[in-house]
Amino acid sequence: MIRFFRKIRQRLLAENRFSRYLAYAIGEILLVVIGILIALWINNSSQERIKQERIEATLEAIQNNIVQDTYFSNWLTNRYIRSHQLYTKIFDDQISLENLSEEEQREIWDASFQVSVYYILTSGYAQLMESLNEVPPDYSRLLSKLNLLYKIRGRTLESMSEENRKIKNNYIDYLKRNQHWAAVDDYRHEVSDAQLEFYRHNPVFKSHVASLHWSVMDIMGAHSLYRKDGMEAYIQINEILGKDESELPKEIRLTSVATNEDAARLTGVYELSSGPDDTSVGRQLEVTSEGKDLYITYAGLEQPRRLLFYHHEKPWFSMVRSSMLLRFETQGENTLSIINGKRALTHWVKK
Repeated sequence: MIRFFRKIRQRLLAENRFSRYLAYAIGEILLVVIGILIALWINNSSQERIKQERIEATLEAIQNNIVQDTYFSNWLTNRYIRSHQLYTKIFDDQISLENLSEEEQREIWDASFQVSVYYILTSGYAQLMESLNEVPPDYSRLLSKLNLLYKIRGRTLESMSEENRKIKNNYIDYLKRNQHWAAVDDYRHEVSDAQLEFYRHNPVFKSHVASLHWSVMDIMGAHSLYRKDGMEAYIQINEILGKDESELPKEIRLTSVATNEDAARLTGVYELSSGPDDTSVGRQLEVTSEGKDLYITYAGLEQPRRLLFYHHEKPWFSMVRSSMLLRFETQGENTLSIINGKRALTHWVKK
Protein backbone atom coordinates (compact mmCIF):
# COMPACT_ATOMS: atom_id res chain seq x y z
CA MET A 1 0.00 0.00 0.00
CA ILE A 2 2.85 2.39 0.85
CA ARG A 3 4.57 1.56 -2.48
CA PHE A 4 1.30 2.27 -4.30
CA PHE A 5 1.03 5.79 -2.85
CA ARG A 6 4.74 6.42 -3.49
CA LYS A 7 4.30 5.62 -7.19
CA ILE A 8 1.42 8.04 -7.45
CA ARG A 9 3.51 10.82 -5.90
CA GLN A 10 6.45 10.10 -8.22
CA ARG A 11 4.21 10.08 -11.32
CA LEU A 12 2.63 13.42 -10.43
CA LEU A 13 6.03 15.02 -9.85
CA ALA A 14 7.40 13.59 -13.07
CA GLU A 15 4.48 15.06 -15.05
CA ASN A 16 5.12 18.45 -13.35
CA ARG A 17 1.55 18.54 -12.11
CA PHE A 18 2.38 20.26 -8.83
CA SER A 19 -1.16 21.41 -7.96
CA ARG A 20 -2.49 17.88 -8.37
CA TYR A 21 0.42 16.64 -6.28
CA LEU A 22 -0.29 19.18 -3.52
CA ALA A 23 -3.97 18.17 -3.37
CA TYR A 24 -2.98 14.55 -3.25
CA ALA A 25 -0.47 15.18 -0.45
CA ILE A 26 -3.07 17.02 1.60
CA GLY A 27 -5.50 14.15 1.03
CA GLU A 28 -2.88 11.66 2.13
CA ILE A 29 -2.24 13.68 5.30
CA LEU A 30 -5.98 13.76 5.99
CA LEU A 31 -6.16 10.00 5.57
CA VAL A 32 -3.34 9.58 8.09
CA VAL A 33 -5.04 11.95 10.54
CA ILE A 34 -8.37 10.15 10.15
CA GLY A 35 -6.62 6.84 10.71
CA ILE A 36 -5.00 8.16 13.87
CA LEU A 37 -8.33 9.51 15.13
CA ILE A 38 -10.04 6.19 14.46
CA ALA A 39 -7.26 4.36 16.32
CA LEU A 40 -7.57 6.77 19.25
CA TRP A 41 -11.35 6.34 19.30
CA ILE A 42 -11.01 2.57 19.31
CA ASN A 43 -8.41 2.75 22.08
CA ASN A 44 -10.53 5.14 24.17
CA SER A 45 -13.62 3.00 23.68
CA SER A 46 -11.64 -0.03 24.79
CA GLN A 47 -10.32 1.83 27.84
CA GLU A 48 -13.83 3.05 28.73
CA ARG A 49 -15.19 -0.48 28.40
CA ILE A 50 -12.43 -1.83 30.65
CA LYS A 51 -13.07 0.98 33.16
CA GLN A 52 -16.82 0.28 33.16
CA GLU A 53 -16.26 -3.45 33.63
CA ARG A 54 -13.93 -2.67 36.55
CA ILE A 55 -16.53 -0.41 38.18
CA GLU A 56 -19.27 -2.99 37.70
CA ALA A 57 -17.07 -5.68 39.28
CA THR A 58 -16.49 -3.34 42.24
CA LEU A 59 -20.23 -2.72 42.62
CA GLU A 60 -20.85 -6.47 42.60
CA ALA A 61 -18.19 -6.83 45.32
CA ILE A 62 -20.11 -4.25 47.40
CA GLN A 63 -23.29 -6.26 46.85
CA ASN A 64 -21.56 -9.42 48.04
CA ASN A 65 -20.39 -7.58 51.17
CA ILE A 66 -23.94 -6.39 51.87
CA VAL A 67 -25.38 -9.90 51.47
CA GLN A 68 -22.78 -11.36 53.83
CA ASP A 69 -23.39 -8.59 56.36
CA THR A 70 -27.14 -9.16 56.21
CA TYR A 71 -26.78 -12.91 56.54
CA PHE A 72 -24.33 -12.55 59.43
CA SER A 73 -26.82 -10.29 61.19
CA ASN A 74 -28.85 -13.41 61.96
CA TRP A 75 -26.05 -14.21 64.40
CA LEU A 76 -26.47 -10.79 65.98
CA THR A 77 -30.21 -11.38 66.34
CA ASN A 78 -29.66 -14.73 68.03
CA ARG A 79 -27.08 -13.13 70.32
CA TYR A 80 -29.58 -10.44 71.29
CA ILE A 81 -32.23 -13.07 72.06
CA ARG A 82 -29.75 -15.00 74.19
CA SER A 83 -28.64 -11.82 75.98
CA HIS A 84 -32.26 -10.91 76.74
CA GLN A 85 -33.03 -14.38 78.09
CA LEU A 86 -30.05 -14.30 80.46
CA TYR A 87 -30.68 -10.70 81.52
CA THR A 88 -34.27 -11.56 82.44
CA LYS A 89 -33.27 -14.76 84.18
CA ILE A 90 -30.66 -13.06 86.34
CA PHE A 91 -32.81 -10.07 87.28
CA ASP A 92 -35.78 -12.31 88.09
CA ASP A 93 -33.46 -14.38 90.34
CA GLN A 94 -34.22 -17.53 88.38
CA ILE A 95 -30.64 -18.83 88.69
CA SER A 96 -29.86 -20.75 91.85
CA LEU A 97 -26.87 -19.08 93.48
CA GLU A 98 -26.48 -21.68 96.23
CA ASN A 99 -24.88 -24.35 94.10
CA LEU A 100 -24.56 -23.49 90.42
CA SER A 101 -25.17 -26.30 87.95
CA GLU A 102 -22.93 -26.60 84.89
CA GLU A 103 -25.65 -25.04 82.74
CA GLU A 104 -26.07 -22.14 85.15
CA GLN A 105 -22.31 -21.61 85.20
CA ARG A 106 -22.38 -21.30 81.40
CA GLU A 107 -25.28 -18.86 81.64
CA ILE A 108 -23.42 -16.70 84.15
CA TRP A 109 -20.39 -16.75 81.87
CA ASP A 110 -22.49 -15.89 78.78
CA ALA A 111 -24.21 -13.03 80.56
CA SER A 112 -20.91 -11.63 81.82
CA PHE A 113 -18.34 -12.14 79.08
CA GLN A 114 -19.91 -12.81 75.68
CA VAL A 115 -19.99 -9.72 73.49
CA SER A 116 -21.95 -8.79 70.37
CA VAL A 117 -19.20 -7.30 68.25
CA TYR A 118 -20.40 -6.68 64.70
CA TYR A 119 -17.82 -5.64 62.11
CA ILE A 120 -19.08 -4.83 58.63
CA LEU A 121 -17.35 -5.87 55.41
CA THR A 122 -15.94 -2.86 53.55
CA SER A 123 -13.56 -4.32 50.95
CA GLY A 124 -15.87 -3.47 48.03
CA TYR A 125 -16.45 0.09 49.22
CA ALA A 126 -12.71 0.62 49.83
CA GLN A 127 -12.01 -0.57 46.29
CA LEU A 128 -14.57 1.90 44.94
CA MET A 129 -13.01 4.77 46.89
CA GLU A 130 -9.58 3.94 45.41
CA SER A 131 -10.98 4.41 41.87
CA LEU A 132 -13.34 7.29 42.65
CA ASN A 133 -12.01 9.36 39.73
CA GLU A 134 -13.30 6.67 37.35
CA VAL A 135 -16.86 6.69 38.68
CA PRO A 136 -19.32 8.32 36.22
CA PRO A 137 -21.14 11.48 37.41
CA ASP A 138 -24.54 9.78 37.12
CA TYR A 139 -23.52 7.48 40.01
CA SER A 140 -23.76 10.39 42.47
CA ARG A 141 -27.03 9.16 44.04
CA LEU A 142 -25.50 5.73 44.70
CA LEU A 143 -22.30 7.28 46.10
CA SER A 144 -24.35 9.33 48.56
CA LYS A 145 -26.12 6.18 49.74
CA LEU A 146 -22.86 4.23 50.07
CA ASN A 147 -21.18 7.07 51.98
CA LEU A 148 -24.15 7.15 54.36
CA LEU A 149 -24.02 3.37 54.73
CA TYR A 150 -20.29 3.02 55.43
CA LYS A 151 -19.14 6.35 56.83
CA ILE A 152 -22.10 6.95 59.15
CA ARG A 153 -24.21 3.83 59.70
CA GLY A 154 -21.28 1.42 59.61
CA ARG A 155 -18.97 3.49 61.79
CA THR A 156 -21.74 4.05 64.32
CA LEU A 157 -22.37 0.31 64.45
CA GLU A 158 -18.67 -0.49 64.85
CA SER A 159 -18.30 2.19 67.54
CA MET A 160 -21.14 0.61 69.51
CA SER A 161 -19.59 -2.82 69.04
CA GLU A 162 -16.31 -1.54 70.45
CA GLU A 163 -18.18 -0.07 73.40
CA ASN A 164 -19.73 -3.49 73.99
CA ARG A 165 -16.27 -5.05 74.04
CA LYS A 166 -14.99 -2.29 76.35
CA ILE A 167 -17.75 -3.00 78.89
CA LYS A 168 -16.63 -6.62 79.08
CA ASN A 169 -12.94 -5.72 79.33
CA ASN A 170 -13.59 -3.18 82.08
CA TYR A 171 -15.46 -5.86 84.03
CA ILE A 172 -12.53 -8.26 83.64
CA ASP A 173 -10.15 -5.55 84.90
CA TYR A 174 -12.42 -4.92 87.87
CA LEU A 175 -12.45 -8.62 88.81
CA LYS A 176 -8.65 -8.84 88.54
CA ARG A 177 -8.15 -5.82 90.79
CA ASN A 178 -10.90 -6.36 93.36
CA GLN A 179 -11.97 -10.02 93.48
CA HIS A 180 -9.25 -12.37 94.65
CA TRP A 181 -11.28 -15.44 93.69
CA ALA A 182 -11.31 -14.55 89.97
CA ALA A 183 -7.81 -15.78 89.09
CA VAL A 184 -7.86 -18.74 91.51
CA ASP A 185 -11.27 -20.05 90.37
CA ASP A 186 -10.28 -19.67 86.75
CA TYR A 187 -7.10 -21.65 87.37
CA ARG A 188 -8.92 -24.41 89.28
CA HIS A 189 -11.97 -24.47 86.98
CA GLU A 190 -14.30 -24.20 89.94
CA VAL A 191 -16.88 -21.90 91.51
CA SER A 192 -15.80 -21.00 95.02
CA ASP A 193 -18.01 -19.77 97.86
CA ALA A 194 -16.45 -16.33 97.38
CA GLN A 195 -17.58 -16.29 93.75
CA LEU A 196 -21.11 -17.36 94.72
CA GLU A 197 -21.17 -14.62 97.35
CA PHE A 198 -20.19 -12.11 94.67
CA TYR A 199 -23.12 -13.17 92.47
CA ARG A 200 -25.53 -13.10 95.42
CA HIS A 201 -24.72 -9.76 97.02
CA ASN A 202 -22.28 -7.64 95.03
CA PRO A 203 -24.22 -5.01 92.98
CA VAL A 204 -21.39 -4.86 90.44
CA PHE A 205 -22.50 -8.21 88.98
CA LYS A 206 -26.04 -7.21 88.03
CA SER A 207 -24.91 -3.74 87.01
CA HIS A 208 -22.42 -5.27 84.59
CA VAL A 209 -24.97 -7.73 83.16
CA ALA A 210 -27.38 -4.83 82.62
CA SER A 211 -24.73 -2.65 80.95
CA LEU A 212 -23.68 -5.43 78.60
CA HIS A 213 -27.28 -6.19 77.64
CA TRP A 214 -28.22 -2.54 77.17
CA SER A 215 -25.21 -2.17 74.92
CA VAL A 216 -26.55 -4.99 72.74
CA MET A 217 -29.87 -3.12 72.58
CA ASP A 218 -28.08 -0.06 71.21
CA ILE A 219 -26.31 -2.22 68.63
CA MET A 220 -29.63 -3.68 67.50
CA GLY A 221 -31.12 -0.21 67.00
CA ALA A 222 -28.11 0.97 64.98
CA HIS A 223 -28.08 -2.27 63.06
CA SER A 224 -31.68 -1.86 61.91
CA LEU A 225 -30.66 1.34 60.11
CA TYR A 226 -27.56 -0.27 58.63
CA ARG A 227 -29.59 -3.21 57.29
CA LYS A 228 -32.25 -0.97 55.72
CA ASP A 229 -29.74 1.34 54.01
CA GLY A 230 -27.63 -1.63 52.92
CA MET A 231 -30.58 -3.27 51.20
CA GLU A 232 -31.52 0.01 49.51
CA ALA A 233 -27.94 0.34 48.24
CA TYR A 234 -28.02 -3.24 46.93
CA ILE A 235 -31.18 -2.52 44.93
CA GLN A 236 -29.75 0.74 43.55
CA ILE A 237 -26.70 -1.18 42.32
CA ASN A 238 -29.01 -3.74 40.72
CA GLU A 239 -30.73 -0.93 38.80
CA ILE A 240 -27.38 0.43 37.59
CA LEU A 241 -26.24 -3.03 36.51
CA GLY A 242 -29.54 -3.62 34.72
CA LYS A 243 -30.45 -6.64 36.82
CA ASP A 244 -34.07 -7.63 37.31
CA GLU A 245 -35.66 -7.54 40.77
CA SER A 246 -36.22 -11.30 40.53
CA GLU A 247 -32.44 -11.70 40.81
CA LEU A 248 -32.41 -10.37 44.39
CA PRO A 249 -31.05 -12.91 46.92
CA LYS A 250 -33.40 -14.03 49.68
CA GLU A 251 -31.49 -11.99 52.28
CA ILE A 252 -32.33 -8.72 50.47
CA ARG A 253 -35.92 -7.56 50.81
CA LEU A 254 -37.23 -4.09 51.60
CA THR A 255 -40.79 -5.29 52.16
CA SER A 256 -41.89 -6.87 55.44
CA VAL A 257 -42.82 -10.20 53.84
CA ALA A 258 -42.52 -11.85 50.44
CA THR A 259 -46.20 -11.93 49.41
CA ASN A 260 -49.50 -10.19 50.13
CA GLU A 261 -50.85 -13.50 51.43
CA ASP A 262 -48.05 -13.73 54.01
CA ALA A 263 -48.89 -10.23 55.18
CA ALA A 264 -52.61 -10.93 55.46
CA ARG A 265 -51.95 -14.10 57.46
CA LEU A 266 -50.14 -12.17 60.21
CA THR A 267 -52.50 -9.20 60.52
CA GLY A 268 -54.98 -8.84 63.36
CA VAL A 269 -55.46 -7.60 66.90
CA TYR A 270 -53.23 -9.29 69.50
CA GLU A 271 -53.84 -9.30 73.24
CA LEU A 272 -51.29 -9.89 75.99
CA SER A 273 -51.49 -13.49 77.20
CA SER A 274 -48.43 -13.78 79.46
CA GLY A 275 -45.63 -11.63 80.77
CA PRO A 276 -45.56 -8.37 82.76
CA ASP A 277 -48.73 -6.29 82.68
CA ASP A 278 -46.80 -3.02 82.48
CA THR A 279 -45.43 -3.54 78.96
CA SER A 280 -44.39 -0.44 77.05
CA VAL A 281 -46.89 -1.29 74.29
CA GLY A 282 -49.92 -1.76 76.54
CA ARG A 283 -52.07 -4.87 76.71
CA GLN A 284 -53.26 -4.84 73.11
CA LEU A 285 -51.64 -4.17 69.75
CA GLU A 286 -52.71 -4.36 66.13
CA VAL A 287 -50.82 -5.55 63.06
CA THR A 288 -52.10 -4.22 59.74
CA SER A 289 -50.81 -4.52 56.19
CA GLU A 290 -50.46 -2.56 52.96
CA GLY A 291 -49.52 -4.96 50.23
CA LYS A 292 -46.41 -6.84 51.39
CA ASP A 293 -45.66 -4.41 54.23
CA LEU A 294 -46.72 -4.94 57.85
CA TYR A 295 -47.45 -2.11 60.29
CA ILE A 296 -47.88 -2.20 64.05
CA THR A 297 -49.99 0.06 66.25
CA TYR A 298 -49.91 0.04 70.05
CA ALA A 299 -50.51 2.26 73.07
CA GLY A 300 -48.65 5.56 72.98
CA LEU A 301 -47.87 5.34 69.27
CA GLU A 302 -49.10 8.29 67.25
CA GLN A 303 -49.06 6.47 63.93
CA PRO A 304 -48.37 2.90 62.77
CA ARG A 305 -44.74 1.87 62.37
CA ARG A 306 -43.56 -0.36 59.55
CA LEU A 307 -42.06 -3.72 60.45
CA LEU A 308 -38.76 -4.63 58.81
CA PHE A 309 -38.10 -8.29 58.24
CA TYR A 310 -35.18 -9.46 60.36
CA HIS A 311 -34.57 -13.01 59.21
CA HIS A 312 -34.69 -14.40 55.68
CA GLU A 313 -36.41 -17.62 56.81
CA LYS A 314 -38.14 -16.94 60.15
CA PRO A 315 -41.03 -14.46 60.69
CA TRP A 316 -38.98 -12.15 62.90
CA PHE A 317 -39.37 -8.39 62.64
CA SER A 318 -38.04 -5.16 64.07
CA MET A 319 -38.40 -1.46 63.31
CA VAL A 320 -35.92 1.22 62.33
CA ARG A 321 -34.06 2.62 65.35
CA SER A 322 -35.62 0.04 67.65
CA SER A 323 -34.35 -2.88 69.72
CA MET A 324 -37.84 -4.37 69.89
CA LEU A 325 -37.97 -7.79 68.22
CA LEU A 326 -41.28 -9.36 67.26
CA ARG A 327 -41.43 -13.09 66.60
CA PHE A 328 -44.53 -14.61 65.06
CA GLU A 329 -44.54 -18.20 66.22
CA THR A 330 -43.78 -20.68 63.46
CA GLN A 331 -46.32 -23.26 64.61
CA GLY A 332 -49.27 -20.99 63.91
CA GLU A 333 -50.48 -17.57 62.89
CA ASN A 334 -52.24 -16.67 66.14
CA THR A 335 -49.37 -16.11 68.56
CA LEU A 336 -46.64 -13.54 68.88
CA SER A 337 -43.76 -12.96 71.29
CA ILE A 338 -41.97 -9.65 71.85
CA ILE A 339 -38.47 -9.02 73.15
CA ASN A 340 -38.35 -5.40 74.20
CA GLY A 341 -34.95 -4.38 75.53
CA LYS A 342 -34.93 -4.06 79.30
CA ARG A 343 -38.39 -5.57 79.75
CA ALA A 344 -39.29 -9.21 80.21
CA LEU A 345 -40.48 -11.37 77.31
CA THR A 346 -44.19 -11.08 76.55
CA HIS A 347 -46.52 -13.40 74.66
CA TRP A 348 -49.57 -12.35 72.68
CA VAL A 349 -52.56 -14.14 71.15
CA LYS A 350 -54.58 -12.97 68.17
CA LYS A 351 -58.22 -12.25 68.99
